[in-house]
Amino acid sequence: MLLGATPSLELQVGSDAGRAWELNVYADNKLLEKRVIEGGTEGGRRWHEIKVDLAEFANRTTHLRLYQRVLVPNRVAGNAWWKSIRLN
Repeated sequence: MLLGATPSLELQVGSDAGRAWELNVYADNKLLEKRVIEGGTEGGRRWHEIKVDLAEFANRTTHLRLYQRVLVPNRVAGNAWWKSIRLN
């Protein structure tokens, strides 16, 4: 994908209460974001706003990859929830 002059990736990710998973965002083969997404302690799903700066890839054709790793050490595995994915 050809990125613009000031690119960024914005998305919302969630996890159910008591569960966790790991988000990994790559541009080309460079890891830009690695974050454990945890649900809250209360019932229901917890959402997280994620923004990844893609400035170093501006005006270039770039491959973006988003991964969910569900086996996170010392955490209970859970579903990865995704919404509102925007490439600016």
